[in-house]
Amino acid sequence: MEKRIELTEQEKQVIDKQLKGELNPFFLEDWEREAIDAVTKKALALMDELKAYEESGDDLIAWFWSKYQAQQAEG
Repeated sequence: MEKRIELTEQEKQVIDKQLKGELNPFFLEDWEREAIDAVTKKALALMDELKAYEESGDDLIAWFWSKYQAQQAEG
């Protein structure tokens, strides 16, 4: 069984910015860089845990966010 995905408010903010195309890797504030790095690590770990290499597609963050939202809907 997969672990529960836990995200901080800052991590949710950078995911939102990333999905809207507003996160520019060349102009990140320190907190944004730390948050997106943490999200990426969590997403890669989940992808490995689920062996979801094909399922995650070409947008790891969008895939991870959909997993988080599904988890939230389940309660």
